[in-house]
Amino acid sequence: SELVRKYGQDSMQRVYQTLRQMVTESVQRRNGRLWGWEGDGGLFAFTFEEENQRAVHAAVEVLHELFLYNLLSCPLPEGLPVRLTIHNGPCEYRSDGTELKVDTVKRLWDIDTRYGRRDSLTISAAILPSLDHSLSNRFERIHTNSAEILYTYSVRFA
Repeated sequence: SELVRKYGQDSMQRVYQTLRQMVTESVQRRNGRLWGWEGDGGLFAFTFEEENQRAVHAAVEVLHELFLYNLLSCPLPEGLPVRLTIHNGPCEYRSDGTELKVDTVKRLWDIDTRYGRRDSLTISAAILPSLDHSLSNRFERIHTNSAEILYTYSVRFA
């Protein structure tokens, strides 16, 4: 990654460890589970009741915590940029990692790669209707060149 080349493996490993801890704690507080982590990113799963609501609350919390981390204690002058993406669909966990090849996860990666924005959360259209009104109102629609309907949230001052 560009940041590893710029700041070195050791420095970035500490920063990424902080990120991983921040994300994992937020996810676990909402009964989500880490399915995999590699370098600067991970895959987390939420199941059963209100899984979309819990996933979005965890991601929003991470964005807020990261905003403060970047402002107050991040060793990188430009802060640590992140993209968070949530999509919903069938996916069965397997210890051999083959769940990463199912259509739901492939679609998640595609949304993140094509439409994810720096320091923001992107959600697919399947997520928004299941959110509380007070939370769904904070998302803005992303205008894409396709029929794809996506929404984004970022920390901003009113």
